[in-house]
Amino acid sequence: MRLSKWLLRIVPCLLCCLLMACAGPSPSPPVHLTISPTPSMAAREPVLPHSQIFYQKAPLPSTTDVQFNSSTWTLPGHDSLATHAVDLARGSLAHKAAPLWYHAFASPLLFPPIVGDQAIYQLASDGYLHVLRLKDGSEAWSMAVGGDLTTNGLALAHNLLYLALDSHFIAAVDAQSGVLRWRFDTGGVVRAAPLVVGQDLLVASGPNSLWCLNALTGARYWVFHSEDALTEFWPTRTSPVVFAGVVYTELGASSEVNALSLSTGRKVWEASLPERVIGGPVLDIQRNLLYLVTWSGRVVALDIHTGATRWDTHLPAGSQASPALAVQPGLLYIGGFAQTLYALDTRSGRIAWRTAL
Repeated sequence: MRLSKWLLRIVPCLLCCLLMACAGPSPSPPVHLTISPTPSMAAREPVLPHSQIFYQKAPLPSTTDVQFNSSTWTLPGHDSLATHAVDLARGSLAHKAAPLWYHAFASPLLFPPIVGDQAIYQLASDGYLHVLRLKDGSEAWSMAVGGDLTTNGLALAHNLLYLALDSHFIAAVDAQSGVLRWRFDTGGVVRAAPLVVGQDLLVASGPNSLWCLNALTGARYWVFHSEDALTEFWPTRTSPVVFAGVVYTELGASSEVNALSLSTGRKVWEASLPERVIGGPVLDIQRNLLYLVTWSGRVVALDIHTGATRWDTHLPAGSQASPALAVQPGLLYIGGFAQTLYALDTRSGRIAWRTAL
């Protein structure tokens, strides 16, 4: 009898414990995620999901991020505008220049070096990156880059060196030692030099792609794929330029020039030229112009705000070079095939003078 009373008391308690264990913790309040919709239009045309892919906003560079000086040359075009120009002290060309030292390479040098951190960084056709000490030209270290040796430039920022590895990877290595920090597979051949502006890394890949990555980690911000491309035949060889939160780029064999938002990769405007672009872009913020060179040797100036053509000049002997902007506003320098250097008036495109080289 006592056992029956004890069971009657203990069984309900056990049932309550089992029910509480099965119930688990009290439910948390629901979490509501707000996802910003992809805009349907950009630059007055539909946003195609396969051409403008957005992952996260890229930070805009600060004022100090876009300040460059003449003591270093850390980007292929010297600065984010690709002016290819530096200030020289008055009278610095009064005396004939003489070499301070020589360094002999065992293979041809196909691309210009960059300079920074008291070092010279040079890609050679032997498949290696060579790093020389600025003071005497001695080699500090080298590293194999692999691939088809088609990349035509380097970039230096944040004590990191940015370059293509095995043709299709963009990599960041320690500028002092060459230790790999990160690498990213772009999915296409990288031939154009990368561009670093603040924490944003811009790299062209294949015939029609432009990636924006975090320069410190390699994380993706966005990718833009041009719709006009001769696939596989004409990988992009020219670097983009950046000004006031806008990226100006020409990709592959395209005759299209695109202005993109640096934050999102969305198209701001598009301009169509009559033939393939092979030189530039170069920005002239004094004139609000973007200079490009086409296949037949035409130099074209576009309005940076609208993409409208301001002037179009044909060089008699043709050219496939990227122009260089004079330090003093008003002239644009470009070399021609007939061993001629031209100076163009940036207001009108008129040939101001020419000289045989």
